[in-house]
Amino acid sequence: RLKKLSDWRKTAAGEFGTESDIVLPKNWMHRIAEENPGTMKALIELIPQSPWRLHRFGKEILQVLGSKRPAKSKLQS
Repeated sequence: RLKKLSDWRKTAAGEFGTESDIVLPKNWMHRIAEENPGTMKALIELIPQSPWRLHRFGKEILQVLGSKRPAKSKLQS
C-alpha cells in the first residue's frame, strides 16, 4: 500500500506542479498505508485537520488503496 500511495502522490504532485508533501505529507501517507481505511469516514478520522486534501484527493486515495465504494461524506460535493 505504501508503494501505491507513494507512486500516486508523485503523479498527483506532477499534475499540480507542486511537491509531493503538499499533496500528502509523508507522515500521513505512512499512517494511511498502515491503517488502510476502506471508507471516506475512516480516512477523515486519520487526517481530520486537512479538509481540502480530503475533498480534493479522498476518493483517489481510497481508489489507490483498493476500496471499491468509498462512503459519501459532507466534504465531497
